[in-house]
Amino acid sequence: MLTNAKGFTLYSFAPDTPTTSRCNGQCVTFWPPVNGPATAGPGVTGMLGTIMRSGGAIQATYNGHPLYTYVGDARPGQANGNKLNLNGGLWHEVLTTR
Repeated sequence: MLTNAKGFTLYSFAPDTPTTSRCNGQCVTFWPPVNGPATAGPGVTGMLGTIMRSGGAIQATYNGHPLYTYVGDARPGQANGNKLNLNGGLWHEVLTTR
């Protein structure tokens, strides 16, 4: 799975598009967007990119999916947000392309 530099799982939100985040308002309290741009760690070969959020902030993307962390993950390696249906859609841990 894809993680941030601290080892926390990164998630995608099913209703998002490659250019638009659908997680806004109260949603970001639970699913903080990953600020962009991002840098890939060793062995990660997928495409990193960015989108502009509705408020003007830059959010990191991976293979066209805006990236988020989940406040329910208390330590690195947890994926408590995987397959949750919250805030209007399904959340998935992001798998790396190698």
